[in-house]
Amino acid sequence: MINSLNDISGSYDNGMNIVIGGNSLGRGLTLPQLQTVYYCRTARTPQADTCWQHSRIFGYDRDRNLCRIFLPPILLRLFRELDETNDAMSGIIRQGDTLSNYIILSPRGTRPTRNSVIERGGYDIWSGGVNYFPDLPISAHIEELDNLLGETDREFDETINFAKQIISLLAVESQEPWNPDLVNTHITALDESGYNLGAHIVIRVNRDVGKNTGTLLSPNDRSLTQSPQYHNRLVLVMYRLNGAEDQGWDGVPLWVPNIKFPIGTNYYHAI
Repeated sequence: MINSLNDISGSYDNGMNIVIGGNSLGRGLTLPQLQTVYYCRTARTPQADTCWQHSRIFGYDRDRNLCRIFLPPILLRLFRELDETNDAMSGIIRQGDTLSNYIILSPRGTRPTRNSVIERGGYDIWSGGVNYFPDLPISAHIEELDNLLGETDREFDETINFAKQIISLLAVESQEPWNPDLVNTHITALDESGYNLGAHIVIRVNRDVGKNTGTLLSPNDRSLTQSPQYHNRLVLVMYRLNGAEDQGWDGVPLWVPNIKFPIGTNYYHAI
């Protein structure tokens, strides 16, 4: 047991050790040859730099083939998006541009670091070039969306307002951080910042995809959203899932979004 009253140094036994703790297992502690982690704690306001510190659990001083991480889907998505945000920001810096010229767009409730390190108390941080999607979508306005989006696979260019209309008809569970109103707020901020970019809409229907199985994007559609011709475009991919119960859904069809903002349009939005 590791806590503020115990010191881990010298406490290992030969063979297998199980280490249990809370805050003391966070920053500044490295467990040599750590192989398996059960990670279930989350903060009320997750901090990017803390999550990056904790990301050592995904591979540090260990046999990669033996490394196993167990954690809830919401936490997995948080780690994934913060990692993609870091990569996107690194790419901007490598291009030699100043960060003040960018808009960074990210899930509500996260912030870069502690309040004592940065003046503002909290941020939404979304990054251009990253695919964002809800883990917990629910069925809503099916007939209206069917009429709006059609019944066949297709792609087309449309206005920003059309993309916002689609998103306004979507619904998610209450604990889902991918909030349609928040997404539309980010799109509006992007539009009002002077980008007359429009949107590329991708429609895919009659899909059988299990719940909590990743980004709900096929490899081809993921490649499409990341192709150079769409680097400076808003891309909205809409999957119409059949919603079978044996795949974790409620037995009714639903539309699931996946949105990618233009690369180089990164924005810190203070809460």
